[in-house]
This record gives sequence, C-alpha cells and structure tokens, in this order.
Amino acid sequence: MSASFLDEVLEVTGKFFKLPLDEKRTYSRDENGIDGYGNDVIYSDRQTLDWNDRLYLHVLPKSITKLKNGLALLKNLPHLPPPPTKTMHSANFDIRLRVMNEIIVKAMEKSLDLEENRFLDQFGESPIVLARFNFYPPCPWPDRILAAKPQGVASGATYLLQDKEVEGLQVLKDDQWWLVPLTPNAIAFNVGDQVEIMTNGIYKSPIHRVATNRTRERERDSGFVLCS
Repeated sequence: MSASFLDEVLEVTGKFFKLPLDEKRTYSRDENGIDGYGNDVIYSDRQTLDWNDRLYLHVLPKSITKLKNGLALLKNLPHLPPPPTKTMHSANFDIRLRVMNEIIVKAMEKSLDLEENRFLDQFGESPIVLARFNFYPPCPWPDRILAAKPQGVASGATYLLQDKEVEGLQVLKDDQWWLVPLTPNAIAFNVGDQVEIMTNGIYKSPIHRVATNRTRERERDSGFVLCS
C-alpha cells in the first residue's frame, strides 16, 4: 500500500470523527450489531468503558456488510466527507489487505518449514475482512483511564495503521507493558488468536492496550483477516 493511500485513510478518518455528533450518529450501529459508529455496548453501570470513538465495518464478504444507512447518507448529504469505508472500497483496500495477508502467512509457513498453503488454506477462499477506525480524544485522567482495555484479538491476523505523531499502543511482554514506537507510512502486524492456534503457540497473539493522552488526540485504523 502506498504512503499516499495510507495518508488518505488517516485523513478521511480524522474528517469523519470531526463531524457533528448528530451526523455521526446517522452511521450508528444497530442495537444487536457491530457495524457502524459507536462505542462500547453498556451491559452494567459498573462497566469500565474505553476512551474512544470507533466506526466498524465488515468489508468482506460484501454480503454481510451492513452499514447501509451510512451509504445512503452519502447520496443525500453530499457536503459531508465520506466515511473512511468508502475510501477503502474505492482503493480496493480489501484486495490489497488480502494480498498482504497471503504474503505474510506464506512467510510464516516457510519459517516453520511447512508445506505451502498449510495455514493459508485455513483462511478459506473467502476470508472475512473487517475494518475498524478509531479516534482517541484527549483525556484529562491518562493515569487512570485507558483508550482501550487490555485484550487479545480473535482474528487470524491484524494490520494496524497508527497515528503519525502520537504514540499509545502498548503490548504485554514478560509482565511489563512496552510502548510500540511509531513508524511513519508503515503497517504494524499482529498475530491473532486463530494463527496462534494454527501454529500451536509458536506464533503468539499479543495482549495489547491503548494509553490515553492528556493533551493530544490520536487516530488508529485496523484491518482484521479471519478464517471463513
């Protein structure tokens, strides 16, 4: 993926999250779904919420893409910037991500001296591709609140496009949290739970979290590839 395309994705992400709240809510997810704009689903008044906004979308297969209200809004309100999902579709993001995933998975097979496509075949002919666009606003209590709680990822592989200026992603190693440094115009790769299972734990799915920042906002976009 070119640096100009990655810049465009971050730029459109920022424009979307700067829309007035009532306009962003037009893209809100359904009560029982995950596609669309929103935050944590609240199950309890004791629940700890993440300090972020997000837009979530099933990219592939297109038969399960459910952000229909958002696509309709584009036709009725042309003055709005399109959601990041439209930029991704127009640039064949789904194809690019699948090709990148195939290259990396094949390299993992080779590193373990396995026959070709041993892991890739487990993703299936039509792997599920998800996208999540994240916005982390400044937080007045960065020592007490996380932008995203510690978690693993139940995908096969995760591809992360980080903010170009503000760090925040941390991974757990040897019982310590380590800050992931920023690398401009680069996509970070995380092994998901499915690949950890495929490799019998040789490749591990890292536990990660996202720290807040007292004065600066931050964006991060993620692509997930899952076995179909």
